[in-house]
Amino acid sequence: MIQQSNELGRADPRAVFAWAWLLPLAASLLSIVLLTGTLAGLSLVVGLGVTGVEPLAALGLTLAGLAAWLRRLHGDRWRRAWLAVVGLVAAVVVPSLAVAGVVHDFTWDGLWFHQEACIQLAEGWNPLRAGIGEAEVPDLGARTRLDGYPKATWLWGASVYRLTGRLELSKALSFPLAVAAGLVCLAVLMILTPVRPTSAVLIAAVAAANPVAITQTLNTMQDGVLASLLTVCAAALVLWVRTGSGVALALASAAGAGASAVKLTGPVYVVIFVGAAVIWVVWRGEWRARWRGLVPAIVLAGAGLFLLGGGTYTTNLVRHDHPLFPILGPDRQPIVNVPEHNKLQATVASVFSRSMALPHDRASVRVLSSWQGLKVPFTVARDELDAFFRPWVRVGGWGPLFSGVVVLTLLLIVVTGFRRPRMLLTIALAVAPIAVSVVVNPYCWKARYVPQSWLVPLVIVVVVVANSPRRWERALAAAVVVAAGANSMVVAWAHAPAAASFSKRLVAHLHQLRELPPPVAVDFGLFRANRERLAELGISFEEVADPRCSLPVYLGFASARLDRFDVHPDREGGRVAAIQWRPTSGATSYVVEVVERETAGGDGRPVVVSRVETTTSEVVVPIPPRRVSLTLQVCNEIGCCLPKVLRVVDPVEYPGDGFAEAEWVGS
Repeated sequence: MIQQSNELGRADPRAVFAWAWLLPLAASLLSIVLLTGTLAGLSLVVGLGVTGVEPLAALGLTLAGLAAWLRRLHGDRWRRAWLAVVGLVAAVVVPSLAVAGVVHDFTWDGLWFHQEACIQLAEGWNPLRAGIGEAEVPDLGARTRLDGYPKATWLWGASVYRLTGRLELSKALSFPLAVAAGLVCLAVLMILTPVRPTSAVLIAAVAAANPVAITQTLNTMQDGVLASLLTVCAAALVLWVRTGSGVALALASAAGAGASAVKLTGPVYVVIFVGAAVIWVVWRGEWRARWRGLVPAIVLAGAGLFLLGGGTYTTNLVRHDHPLFPILGPDRQPIVNVPEHNKLQATVASVFSRSMALPHDRASVRVLSSWQGLKVPFTVARDELDAFFRPWVRVGGWGPLFSGVVVLTLLLIVVTGFRRPRMLLTIALAVAPIAVSVVVNPYCWKARYVPQSWLVPLVIVVVVVANSPRRWERALAAAVVVAAGANSMVVAWAHAPAAASFSKRLVAHLHQLRELPPPVAVDFGLFRANRERLAELGISFEEVADPRCSLPVYLGFASARLDRFDVHPDREGGRVAAIQWRPTSGATSYVVEVVERETAGGDGRPVVVSRVETTTSEVVVPIPPRRVSLTLQVCNEIGCCLPKVLRVVDPVEYPGDGFAEAEWVGS
């Protein structure tokens, strides 16, 4: 029978279910991930380095702790409960491992330094003893990030990689964190609010389905992990403030330490969340009853942060005189380089703009500062879907429908304020911690830098529906949640199939390389982590300075550099594109294709309008009066590299010569 009535909400069956099932399941998923990284950090402290035993030890400790917890909650029936929770954990973790193993990381940052960090840690690098050497990582930018960035995702990724021998599995623990975030949100809604169970499930699922997390589940980038951990931390703090639960405080502490150990911005966000919770407790006059639990939790969270983060903040302080190196301090590096701009204006413009994966931040600031790219809410252009193939959508990164979500949320606030003016203060207090955590970031117009901003509309919805809403308020709140859910589904539909398709093509190229006479000439350039992909397939390679189509084959980037791109009218009244590029060593031919995305059938599949193959480094191709992409492939006797998108040409926006820098889309 269920015990611990003080935490089970007395006779409320929804609260009983949340305490007895949802929170143990969420805590188990969280524990497996965070304990893996913490044990890896402990291995660094004692000088063993990452051993690969950490995931198994974390699993064993989690299962043992779960058994003890469920014994207190379920009494004699704890074994069945334990088996049920373990089965659900397996249903989350096993598919995550399976998918991570077949979908390759194609991101610039992932291939540049995230995977490289996992490799170096798995091969014995101990960041507590010394920074990474130039011999191990020749590129200065990658070395700076390996030394200065928190290492939580790298530590648990390196542990999984060391255990399995599969580098791609290092990203497998992101999805369990997103599931844990949804479960904690659902538990909080069922314990603290009268929201119907179906509505609570939908709100919690949307909270977990943060677009930043969706686009980074299949790669090793860290912003999606930060989004999930911040969601857990915020929800658990709300539960602690309202109930004083030790379980909630433990979840908030673990998630807060994890978020702080993932990115340098994590500690700032967590301090704001915890500060808001403490202020609320003090204002309610409950400080004396809470501080005895809070102080030990903060101390343990600090120790966990040191281990889970690989001692980054300490080593940064000792080696570079500032814990937030390389973004602050005397040795700071230009990680983000943008012109002067109004961050609040840029944020508003980003929310209401088309989603665009522009090539760099400078172009993004110019677009936002001039209000380019604004669109009508709830409209979606084809290029917005193409943008979410990448996880670094700089403008409109919250999703193509998010501007509509914001409009509905503002309308909900207006209607609620008109009918119940006092509710506006409640809404403001509930949103304030998240809002403050967003605006303190100087680049809050980039969704992936402030992923917690996704929660703002949902928090407003919960506040309204939990306080006896009127009919119109319920309708608008439902519209906000449905629109946000549709936004997440659109982002997932745009990202996941494209990432899987890219991986399929990449694997086919790698298997083709395996059939070549060894060794294969390779120039890894910035992306040296790709050596593990070749090694896993048993491909013998030799690093050379200028290989034949080697780097593009592995990464999907064509090595030819564009020198000229002009659009001119032709004699028949149409248009042609004159393209010239620098020749590539070892290339036997080049292929330029004009690809149309918006097909007559509306199925979204690309159609090749025209194709030109040439042995020279220049070509003239006809451009139809429709939105098209021009791609370039470099070929030799082995085959052709994966295509690089040279330009996107829109006859409405760009009718003639002269292309703005912001129009470049890169690879």
